[in-house]
Amino acid sequence: MQKESWIGQLYETCPFEYVYPEFLSHIERMEICPDYIFGKVLVIGQASAFPEKTLVCSAETYYRQLRPEVESIFLCDPDPFSSPSTQPDIPCINTITMGEISSCQPSAAYWELTSSYYYLQKTPKDFFDTVMMFRAVDTGYQIVNNGLISTITPHLKKGGYIILSGGRFPEDISEGVFAPLKVLKLTPLINYSGGFPFVRNMGVILQK
Repeated sequence: MQKESWIGQLYETCPFEYVYPEFLSHIERMEICPDYIFGKVLVIGQASAFPEKTLVCSAETYYRQLRPEVESIFLCDPDPFSSPSTQPDIPCINTITMGEISSCQPSAAYWELTSSYYYLQKTPKDFFDTVMMFRAVDTGYQIVNNGLISTITPHLKKGGYIILSGGRFPEDISEGVFAPLKVLKLTPLINYSGGFPFVRNMGVILQK
């Protein structure tokens, strides 16, 4: 009998009726393991719903407290309603006045109303254990044209993971676009999610 995936288990136990099960069912084909999400975790583009909390928080606390494996979370999104202060029951620290984000307290959320390209400039090299960015309509375009991977990689620890999903990937995908990272998973996803139509939607798991 095939072992049920971690995302599948979360999908069955998730207490939310709409947003979070839909998010989990959309990314289940990526076969994300809980071991991929640990330590200092950066979530890019969490928006107001913050469905990624089902991955960084524990089901036992109804997604109000971080999983024991997750030290702290860092969030950035230019959406004015993206503050996580109404989400997990952990200290929420706005980093807008910080010139550099170099140290952090455990079990806290550090967030800023900005894009990842600016936010990463404020963090040290080799800082994050996991970086996640889900369901952006132009993820593939950002990788090929905006240098998304090369922007994130210096701030990722050796052995750390980048987990991405989104649209506008090239029709013929070369693993070279993800260099210098190792591709662990590259899988097609459905081209429709959460009311947004996607073109060439893919899920990617990379390791440094």
